[in-house]
Amino acid sequence: IAYCTFRNTASTTTAAPASISGRVSTADGTGIGNARMTLMNASTGETFYALTNAFGYYTFEGMPVADFYILSVGHKRYSFSDEQRAFTLENDLTGVDFIAN
Repeated sequence: IAYCTFRNTASTTTAAPASISGRVSTADGTGIGNARMTLMNASTGETFYALTNAFGYYTFEGMPVADFYILSVGHKRYSFSDEQRAFTLENDLTGVDFIAN
């Protein structure tokens, strides 16, 4: 009689966190500083905030991957016809840009 034993030795790896970045600008390409970026992780309910720099750039770092996010932009002097983006974050995401009306 032969006995076989199976052992699952595969390790579970957690994916590294990712970043989300982009730019907020006017239609002519001028960066909009101090735009308020709101990132909500719809999977957990956590909300994160960032302000764009003087050239309109923003970054969120250390975001868990495989979660669904909603990213919004707001500014007291500008309006945006496309002010929200929704996506599942798989890797670093760049070029999530918003252009003011």
